Amino acid sequence: MFRLPLALTALCLVAAVWHPAGAMAHGVGSRELDPGAARAMVFLYADGEAMAFAQVQVTAPDGTVHQSARTDGKGGFAFLPSGSGVWRVAASDGQGHRAEREVAVGATSALGSSGGAKAAGTNPGVFSQTAGGVGDVTGQPGQPGAPQQSGAATMTASALAAMPAQAASTAGIGPNWRDVALGLSLLANLGLGAACLRRRGR
Repeated sequence: MFRLPLALTALCLVAAVWHPAGAMAHGVGSRELDPGAARAMVFLYADGEAMAFAQVQVTAPDGTVHQSARTDGKGGFAFLPSGSGVWRVAASDGQGHRAEREVAVGATSALGSSGGAKAAGTNPGVFSQTAGGVGDVTGQPGQPGAPQQSGAATMTASALAAMPAQAASTAGIGPNWRDVALGLSLLANLGLGAACLRRRGR
């Protein structure tokens, strides 16, 4: 007699533990695309969703604000550095998620040559992730947990042409496995609840 309510309670607990995304904050990060005269990058949440229309601030090596803008609908952003040194690019969605990236620009890159230095400690296509705004984790595209979504309307043509095929995939599209598991567990709970009500009606 008590088996069915106990099973329903157990299923609800499993669904709550299995799908903790509502209680956890998004990790955020960025990936620099082909470094050239214009530095193009894409800002993403940890699940691959783009940080669309996030506020971006570019700080020059001397600490002055070089540019304030927004990412495009796919989280893409590009800027043209006016000098060499380490530039800081920070994107914030206004809801507590902030990704910051350091971009090292050599003298040749600042003058417009496509053979400039790469981002500090990174390679094109490497996703630099900041979980909860603290610490950096890097992973190569194609590894688990490294989002693959990229592309932006504001990026230069050379940056888009040089993007690797892996970086152009669309990892942020469609439901992830936790959403599917939550949906299935909710359907199972509804079915068991209906069966319980039918038995009580007899």
